[in-house]
Amino acid sequence: MEGRNIFARMAGVVDEFFAKRFYNIGSFVGRRPCLSILLSVLFMLVCAGGFSQLNSESRADKLWIPQGTRAQEDEAAYTRHFPSGTRFTNLILEAKAGGNILEKPALLAAMELHGKIEKLKFENTTFTDICVKQPGMGHECFISSVLGLWGYSSEILAADQDPQASLSTAGVSTENLER
Repeated sequence: MEGRNIFARMAGVVDEFFAKRFYNIGSFVGRRPCLSILLSVLFMLVCAGGFSQLNSESRADKLWIPQGTRAQEDEAAYTRHFPSGTRFTNLILEAKAGGNILEKPALLAAMELHGKIEKLKFENTTFTDICVKQPGMGHECFISSVLGLWGYSSEILAADQDPQASLSTAGVSTENLER
């Protein structure tokens, strides 16, 4: 032992320390397996108790902007002076029985659904009363839809011999729409 350098002696001390600890743990588990399992389960339950204190945060400003910064103060001032009453909603449609949503029957069904949504009333308020106004693509409201190519008219869509060709000539590729 005297002939070894300081690092070898330190490594031996560390090795002996851990060897004794793991030997004692292994001996305890071997002599009392049921108690070892019980203690392990209890430890796991104590640790799992922390899940009751878990809070999920999904607001981007809280997740990505450090707390107490000027950016948060500016955002709070902006929201205070310019409150947002706008809410956007997406509606994603799928063709029945695995069909193609870009074929005329599916597009006509989507046009029919659009018409039903526009006719809905709640407390004398309609869709066009509360929508974000941005005329274009055949509608007075901001709507991002391929149905705008036909001016949201079932008659114009029904008269179109090849809706997919209309989409292509409008610069919307079928591959892009099918993603």
